[in-house]
Formats: sequence, C-alpha cells, structure tokens
Amino acid sequence: MPIPKFNEDTLSEKPAIEQLVRMGYEFIPGEKLDPQETEDAERSSRREVVLVERLRRKLKELNPEAGEMAIEKAIRQITNIQGTSLMDENREFHKDLVANISIDQESGAGRRSVTIRFVDFEKPENNEFLVVNQFWVKGPKFPDRPDIVIFVNGIPLVVIECKRPEDKHSLEQAVKQSIRNWQSDEIPQLFLYSHLALALNKNEGSYATAGSPQKFW
Repeated sequence: MPIPKFNEDTLSEKPAIEQLVRMGYEFIPGEKLDPQETEDAERSSRREVVLVERLRRKLKELNPEAGEMAIEKAIRQITNIQGTSLMDENREFHKDLVANISIDQESGAGRRSVTIRFVDFEKPENNEFLVVNQFWVKGPKFPDRPDIVIFVNGIPLVVIECKRPEDKHSLEQAVKQSIRNWQSDEIPQLFLYSHLALALNKNEGSYATAGSPQKFW
C-alpha cells in the first residue's frame, strides 16, 4: 500500500484551491498557462503576468460602448505602467482599477471620451475569477513560482504562498518568501498588480499588501 505524500501541495495548497473552487472560481493548473510547458499557452512568455486575452474579452463585455481601439489602449495602459518603485506602480494601477480610466475614441459625432471598467464592482458575478497554482514568472534575473495566483478578469490581484502546517515557523517562512518575491531582482512585475498577498499553512494565515514590511503582516 503506497504511503500518502504529505507536502505543501496536499496539506495547504490543495485545500485552498478546493475552497476557492467551491466558491465558484475556475481552476487551471499552472503548466497550462506556461509557454515552456504547453504549446499554444495563453502566455507567450513567462515574463507576462496579465492574461491579456481574458482581459480583452472581459473588457469588451463590461464596456460594450467602447470600440476596439479604446479597448486596446486600455490594455496597453495597464500592461505598461511605469513608476519609480513597485509601490509607485502598484498605486498607479490601483487608481486605474478602482476609479476606471477615460479613453478618447472616434465616433460618428467626432471624438468623445469613453470610460473603461476593468472590474464590475457592483455586480461581482459579471467578473471572471480564476485560480492558478504553481504559476511560473520570469523576473529581471530569476524565475520564481508562487504557489497560487488569483486572477480577476485576467489580472493577477492575489498572490498566495503555502507552507506545511506542522513546520514550526511555516507561516513566517511563507511571509518571508512573499517579501522576497517582490524584490526588484525577483518577480516584482507580478506584485505591481497584486492587491493582496497571503501566507498560509492551512491552519492559520497572514496577509498584507505588496511592499509591506514583515511587521505589518
């Protein structure tokens, strides 16, 4: 009789995913979105963290008055955010996410401004919620693979690190790993979009926003 394998996957990551699926989230294994593992994956590079085709589809649904050029401008705006620091970029994206953006577009009556929503906050059921495990990201120097990433309309808004619950300092280890991941030589482009970072060990958890020191978790 085979001995059950108890690791981070079975003890912490899998239960978290199962809970999200019960809540209505779609689940896709990370390798299905990895261009180095799957032919015709949704991403063309591990450096990409926004699932652009999913975002494009949802923007068309949420903004039926917006033309194709306006949709493409909106996608370019949030996938090319420039700032002096991760916090700067995260703040800029947050503003676009919650306050929407205005894009000029041509119409029969001339140029006019159209408002683009990235998320429907009034009717959450209109959004797409996706959970992905073992999501490889290539940073400026190193690749890394967060345990769980939650996408809303193709945008990675939550990043979760899972550890074994029986390890004495597992929660602290998960927090430190999250903090390490958003450093400039790791995978900061993922945390540009993250609005919540979670550290879990099944029995307990900690949370913070990107850039938070360990004492604020």
